[in-house]
Amino acid sequence: MWKKRFSGSTYLVALEDLNKDGAGDVAWFQEECVAFGEGTLCTLRPYVYSWVGGEFKDWIDGQPVARNARVTFAERGPGSGDELVVHEELPEATRGAEVPAREFIWTSDAGAPYRLYDVVYEGTHCLRYTLHEAEVALLTGPRYGWERAIERFTRALNDDSLTLCKEGKGREQEEALLKGLAYFHLALARAYNGQKQEAGAAMQALMQDAGARALWGDIAQAWWNAYQASGDMAAACQAAIEQARGHANLLADLNAYPVPDLLPSRPEGVCPTLLP
Repeated sequence: MWKKRFSGSTYLVALEDLNKDGAGDVAWFQEECVAFGEGTLCTLRPYVYSWVGGEFKDWIDGQPVARNARVTFAERGPGSGDELVVHEELPEATRGAEVPAREFIWTSDAGAPYRLYDVVYEGTHCLRYTLHEAEVALLTGPRYGWERAIERFTRALNDDSLTLCKEGKGREQEEALLKGLAYFHLALARAYNGQKQEAGAAMQALMQDAGARALWGDIAQAWWNAYQASGDMAAACQAAIEQARGHANLLADLNAYPVPDLLPSRPEGVCPTLLP
């Protein structure tokens, strides 16, 4: 199949004080497209620059990238002013699978650069995408508290309306894969929140689930043993990451979905570095 890459248009989105910190901001996005066969896939990159110290500076911590997307600013988070919202649509190549639209929400707190606050999936009850929402809540726990992550992982484990949506995958194996991750990261969120007893209860539930234990038991137990021994979350996570390095197929299965960029995607993400 032939491919041709070409740049799309640049669009100005806003020229104002978006986050209400007293400094002017300019926001735009750039499209880059690839034509293949009879289709076209466009990737969108939004930019925000703020007037700081007599010059414009990049005001996004990280680089949002989305396919077939649009950008808006709206009050969608806890920051001051408006949040940057990137709404990503289903690519043509994956139609037929359960792939929803999703929104990435970036917020600017107290005049700081925009940083990822949330991801929200629309039009799906897929357990894997619910887990992605929970993973982002875990990553942002130091800034916004741990309750969002705890609630989302708990929902992933208990909400009967959530479905297993990977085509061609054994139901029992997929459920063990996803629920084992939910148990483990619920324990992480509880531990970060200072709830050691509740973290232990989540670990016990994981180990009592034979399917989840077979897939995640070594990784979770390495974390729990190190955490119990020292109370040092960084050291405990390093122990889990070392175990995860030997489970490449586990991470591959976690990301064998039509939607890209699902967390965790690397061994380091199994026990993630948390954003300050």
